[in-house]
Amino acid sequence: MPEEVKEINKFVSDEIKTLVSWKSPLRIFKKRDKKHFTNLILVVFIISLVLIFFKEFLLVGVILALVFVAYVNSSVEPPEFEHKITTQGLTSGGHTYLWDELKEFWLVKKDRQTVLNIDTKVRFPGRLFIVLNEGNVEEVRQALSKYISFREQPKVAWLDQLTDWFSQKLQLG
Repeated sequence: MPEEVKEINKFVSDEIKTLVSWKSPLRIFKKRDKKHFTNLILVVFIISLVLIFFKEFLLVGVILALVFVAYVNSSVEPPEFEHKITTQGLTSGGHTYLWDELKEFWLVKKDRQTVLNIDTKVRFPGRLFIVLNEGNVEEVRQALSKYISFREQPKVAWLDQLTDWFSQKLQLG
């Protein structure tokens, strides 16, 4: 490797400092019991009967696929990923997001765990969801606040409101 490239690489690597790093699961994991799945299957069965009456077979297939995904998500523990906040950006799961690609962030409590939500400027993913460990919530918030804006109240879209409403009414989770 030429000497000039070595010098540039050395200069760049000296400038990037890790501010906070932690390992956490990919998503929040909550083991479900038989009662949960019995209730879920009962609700899906009733909805499927109504949809079959209206000859909406494709919609029944979509609902069954979603039930399968729900079953897999609640029976298979997620893998752990390493996350780092550096002076260059955020690295999560081996992918680095530069500060120019990130808009704002906020924290949400869900199932007794804190989830870091970060909106991005890129089309995909539009939002990052990162599970935090309870010991480093304040440290992560302070490190991110230096580079992107912190939102006290989370953004709630109509789809989020609809999902929360169904969760409360059905009490499946």
